Amino acid sequence: MPNVPAENKLRLVALYALRYEQQSNNALPILLDLLVTAGNVPSNKVNIIPKLLAYHHSLQAPPVAGGFTDLFESTSFFSGARDRFKGLKGVENVYTQHSPRLEVTLQNLIKGRLKELQYPFLEGSGNTRDKPQDIIIFMVGGVTYEEAKMVAQVNASSPGVRVVLGGTSIHNSTTFLEEVDDAVGSWPEPSPSTAAGRLRREVGR
Repeated sequence: MPNVPAENKLRLVALYALRYEQQSNNALPILLDLLVTAGNVPSNKVNIIPKLLAYHHSLQAPPVAGGFTDLFESTSFFSGARDRFKGLKGVENVYTQHSPRLEVTLQNLIKGRLKELQYPFLEGSGNTRDKPQDIIIFMVGGVTYEEAKMVAQVNASSPGVRVVLGGTSIHNSTTFLEEVDDAVGSWPEPSPSTAAGRLRREVGR
């Protein structure tokens, strides 16, 4: 597929890796090899995929006993998809059916349903059952266009509620993978018993 940009090939294999890494008969090692040998993707770019899996696994670490519970409700990237895929009628695009985690948090905030252990308030400033009207969200590490679209939809569909979204940057898939590459590259080598560790060993042959 010479007409397909290398970045698109990498994105497709990255999505495949996130979706099928737990299946023992997945074709991920073959796809990684094909990216280099037939896809003209540099090996250092291909190595981002096992780093992405390592990052994914880090989000699923169990909470520390006695501390804050997981703000992002550690689950697979694809968990909850069954509830979201309820047919294509009325859906703008099949690729926009995914809902960002921020949407769940924002809707719970608007409805006064946030868990106080996860979202504590400053003393005397209110409690999680209060229903705010003016909301400022700032994402350290960057926001995505999908999150910006979701916030715009919430503003349009929630009379009396005004949400402002900001962040340190605006991400697309390329900038996100670059940050994962930089961050995970400084971590200790993953155990060979993990999928990410096995893939990194294979890619680095």
